[in-house]
Amino acid sequence: MFLRARHLAFPWLVYVVFVILGGAYVRATGSGAGCGDSWPLCDAMLAGSAPARATWIEVLHRLFSGLAWVGSLGWVAVTVRATRKPELSGRADAVWRARRYAMLAFALMSLEALIGAGLVLLELVATNISFARAYWMAAHLLNTFVLLWMNVALVLALRATQDGCPRAVPRARAIWTWRALVPTVLLLLTGVSGAVAALGDTLLVARSGSTLQAQEVVLGQLIALRIWHPVTALLASAAVTIWAFRRMGAVPGVALALVSLVACNIAVGVANVWLRAPLVLQLVHLTLADATWILFCIAAMRTHGVSHSPEAAERTLGSSSLRVSPQPLNVH
Repeated sequence: MFLRARHLAFPWLVYVVFVILGGAYVRATGSGAGCGDSWPLCDAMLAGSAPARATWIEVLHRLFSGLAWVGSLGWVAVTVRATRKPELSGRADAVWRARRYAMLAFALMSLEALIGAGLVLLELVATNISFARAYWMAAHLLNTFVLLWMNVALVLALRATQDGCPRAVPRARAIWTWRALVPTVLLLLTGVSGAVAALGDTLLVARSGSTLQAQEVVLGQLIALRIWHPVTALLASAAVTIWAFRRMGAVPGVALALVSLVACNIAVGVANVWLRAPLVLQLVHLTLADATWILFCIAAMRTHGVSHSPEAAERTLGSSSLRVSPQPLNVH
């Protein structure tokens, strides 16, 4: 059971990202009102007429999201069982930390579902133009990032407790330490501004000729807010790049991949603006943003409390290789 849990942890994280991309696809295609104001079931699917394309898109997203909620609940049970091993009996702190990450991930997945329900029930979907929708989208994005953070912590915790391994379970709060605080805050601000910018692009494309004058004013202000996304993105990219280079000695592979992702996402962001935000590029942009956040969380948790200079890392490696576990003296 434990090996299956450890091997399935990363695919589960990929599935969570897939569900997040599904939500972006629903927003970009204006399919959020495909089921009207009914939630969690879709009354439009029970009507006599053939369901519209928007209805199918919304139904599929709710199906995958529901499976993610059930799976997140299942991970609580799997983690409890996986950490109930005799080898871990003396590591109560590590066991509790892994179980806590699983429970928090489930709580955040439940909150994600409630935010999605609020968007539908309050009709903050499709062509709705209001600042309330922008606030809900920002909250949705923040919860998504925190959800990914906690799932990354769960994956690392399961790997760290494999076969009674004595290494410590990474601390999730490492991304809030003073060393990582600036890139953490800037990445979250970039995500929030990106959610508002994407909403403005979607509403601009979906705007109809009958849009009320008051809504036109709100739409103009939402579009004007898009300038903050490239500003925060450039600041976050610089902060993350500097932070990653300082960790090249501790986690060279993860740090290099993080820097590469940042560079790729800047290029995609520029293309996204130049081509006026086509759907494919929006999804690619969000995928790279999620991957950047995931790698940042991994690097922060794996290097928490570790010296990041190459010389210190080499000294640590050398000293650890010289350690010899005491063996019983054989006097025969």
